[in-house]
Amino acid sequence: MVGSGELGAGRFPVLCLGGGVIVEYMYEEEESIMLFEEENHYGSHYRNLKVWKKAHEVVLEIYKMTNDFPEDERFGLTSQLRRAVVSIPTNLAEGYGRTTSADFKRFVMISLGFANEVEYLLLLCKDLGYISKEYYRHFNEKIIQITKMLYGLKKAIEAKLRG
Repeated sequence: MVGSGELGAGRFPVLCLGGGVIVEYMYEEEESIMLFEEENHYGSHYRNLKVWKKAHEVVLEIYKMTNDFPEDERFGLTSQLRRAVVSIPTNLAEGYGRTTSADFKRFVMISLGFANEVEYLLLLCKDLGYISKEYYRHFNEKIIQITKMLYGLKKAIEAKLRG
């Protein structure tokens, strides 16, 4: 069934790289987001970002879901949704490979923009009858979770930049 492997309610881990400084950020309902960040990225990989992992899972699920969209949407909504959702982890990977935290933050912000685009496109898919309300709720919850994780990552990078 779609939706297995959810994180615990209210918990949104952002980044977990070996060692480093623990940073906490408060969100809705006084829940904390834990962030583990190394001083540099040497020896680590963007695939260690929990937000990247979550976004990648959603990409795979949305690709499968859109296989059932009408054929006349192949170059329309299907393509737009797929390009937007794949851009979330893609920008995280590209930004992670940059040499400065400021560059990485810029790519996190781009990922946030794409997450908002996906959120709207899912609503449109539901309203057009391409996905059920249940699928919409499932994917919308995941995109909101990813958005919160991206905001937490952005705040952590900002804290690092402030020194």
